[in-house]
Amino acid sequence: MKFSIFNFQFSILILVFFFLFSASIYADSVVVEIDTKGERVNAIEGTLVLPKGFDLKSVHTGQSSILIWITQPKLDASTRIIVFAGLTPGGFSGSHSLFSLVGNFEEADLDEVVFRNVKALRDDGEGSEVEVAIGVVGSRDIIDITSPEPFVVTISRDEEIFSNNFFASFQTSDKGTGVLKYEISEKFLLPPSQEDWQEVTSPQEIKDKRNLKKVYVRALDHEGNSRISSTSLPNRKYAIMFFVIIILVPCMLFIRRLQKRFLSSY
Repeated sequence: MKFSIFNFQFSILILVFFFLFSASIYADSVVVEIDTKGERVNAIEGTLVLPKGFDLKSVHTGQSSILIWITQPKLDASTRIIVFAGLTPGGFSGSHSLFSLVGNFEEADLDEVVFRNVKALRDDGEGSEVEVAIGVVGSRDIIDITSPEPFVVTISRDEEIFSNNFFASFQTSDKGTGVLKYEISEKFLLPPSQEDWQEVTSPQEIKDKRNLKKVYVRALDHEGNSRISSTSLPNRKYAIMFFVIIILVPCMLFIRRLQKRFLSSY
């Protein structure tokens, strides 16, 4: 009897967990797909116009064949237009996903999705334009409980960028719903708290002109999953050495004095 009651309670918990948890990670979506018609292309651009009945919640790029977005697909609420442009070094051919549209819509709304000014470039070293087919394909569920891919934060400087001040460069991808945004924080000792993050794009100028801090960059996807990478500014190691010396030397002198007093007492 106890075993049966336990099973019943466990089943109830599983059902509650399923409905609560799945509601947070599932959404109706359609895939914007390109067919290169046998050509190998390395760049695509265009606009997508959504009908009024299509209630868009978000745009996901996690499964995209585009590796570098020049214009990240994003809805202009006033015009209901999504402008997109990106490229993939080495190119691709065949049918591939560009991005996914997540929201509330009816099947009839998909027939009213319109693409305009679509332009694709052949991967031939000359960038000649080729004809491709593009449209929305099917509907599916989106599940994303994984963080964006690991990435490296690079510190650089250039006379033509940010008045020759140091800047941070970073880029990553997300296999689920795609990278939504990047945030940055500059801290000297303690890691950043939630209030320390500021939304940025790459490259980002470093605020600390003394270059003593550590730079943290956080990538977040559309479901709130995150990945943090960090790197030290050029002068940070000298600052740490300085603080160690000014703390360590007095401590050593103090210990020596204690040793002398202890020995002289015998």
